[in-house]
Amino acid sequence: SQPWGMAIHGPLKGTRLRLIPARIVPWITWLDDHPDTLVIEVEGRGFGGRESFSERYVIGITLGEHAKAYAFEPASKEGVINDWVLLILVDPDTKGVYTYLRKVGDQQLDFIRRDGRLVDLQTGSIWEQARGLAIEGTLR
Repeated sequence: SQPWGMAIHGPLKGTRLRLIPARIVPWITWLDDHPDTLVIEVEGRGFGGRESFSERYVIGITLGEHAKAYAFEPASKEGVINDWVLLILVDPDTKGVYTYLRKVGDQQLDFIRRDGRLVDLQTGSIWEQARGLAIEGTLR
């Protein structure tokens, strides 16, 4: 069930996905709520320091007591971000943002886009972006 994030049929019936809160907001709004947020500084890629965000929109993510912000424009150009314990997927056309934990069992996965498909580098499994579900490969 999409609204509940819970399997309603099959061997995982009753299992819930772990929701990772994320939102797209103006930087100043995010900073007001989370003044200790870390900002990625990547030379030559437009992330810059805290002051350079000014009027930009950010993808803000909280996990426990930690908060982190990613500038939306460069993130949408990148499309797939493996950072921290998170996988962040950004669709520049729809402005959709998907955030997932990258850990499956004891293994932390790294993701890329290959031929338009989301693939983890460790197993080569192919994933559905909208549901965070392996649809082909060993993790299917």
